[in-house]
Amino acid sequence: MADDLHEVRRALRRAEDRKKKQAKRRDEDSGLTWQCFQTALCIGLLADYDMRAGAAWLESDHRGRGWRQDDVEVDDVLIRLRNTFLESDLDALDDLRDPERTPLPSSAFACAARFAEEYKLGRWVRAQNLAGASVRTPCLIAEFQKKLQSKPPPVQLRSVPQTENSTGRNWAFRWRRSQGGVFGKIRTQEPITTAESRDKDRGCVAEGHV
Repeated sequence: MADDLHEVRRALRRAEDRKKKQAKRRDEDSGLTWQCFQTALCIGLLADYDMRAGAAWLESDHRGRGWRQDDVEVDDVLIRLRNTFLESDLDALDDLRDPERTPLPSSAFACAARFAEEYKLGRWVRAQNLAGASVRTPCLIAEFQKKLQSKPPPVQLRSVPQTENSTGRNWAFRWRRSQGGVFGKIRTQEPITTAESRDKDRGCVAEGHV
């Protein structure tokens, strides 16, 4: 009987220890793991302090919905990211976005750097769409290369798309999917006015596409 009681107490202590360790590994308000939340925060910092970028990463297709608790929505996480940014020590934020001092694993930081750059490219494309212009793949890749050269990311991206081969086109296709983009069609049997073409571009943006 005494041995059984001892084993029960040990099991309870182990369960309590696991609960405490899990609490340390998770952000209580958002329900995200510590690394996941910090990666999203880092993306927001690298995307010119736009915390929507971190929320967009969480919503991206390749991540699925495994990070989300039943009662937590992405808008709740966005609020948590913004509050953390406003309330955090500046030195801690600087460390998070510095590849030499960040507490994130190198693979997570590299992921954050790439997504932040691609998110900023998405903002540029959206501005072009709102002005009534569509962005073809060669122009998209050229603009991405230009941005990387004018303001290099904190770490070198694993690969940069090129216009001379199919790799660049495949990258553009994946990028459009990650940004919610669609491919539109315009009739070619008869002339189409510039105004009608621009209306189609603006319509895509109004639906949240690029």
